[in-house]
Amino acid sequence: MPNAGIRHRVAARLLRPLWRPLWDGLVAFGTLHATGQLPPPVRPEAHPLAGPPPGHPERLRADVPLTAQERRLAGSLPPLTWPDEV
Repeated sequence: MPNAGIRHRVAARLLRPLWRPLWDGLVAFGTLHATGQLPPPVRPEAHPLAGPPPGHPERLRADVPLTAQERRLAGSLPPLTWPDEV
């Protein structure tokens, strides 16, 4: 069947736009089944990549002083110990 390759390419081109919504739906269903909550409706391509969100540990810098809230949180943490000190 010489037209099988052409039909396959046409079908793939027509179905390609449906894969992402299908995948997102399966992820949402799996998340709902596993956790009982729907995942947040955020699409990575909808937001420009600008690094970690505010408050993420990778955003903290040594040259910027901690806020009052951050100092309170840091004071409530237990002291850092390494496994060989335990």
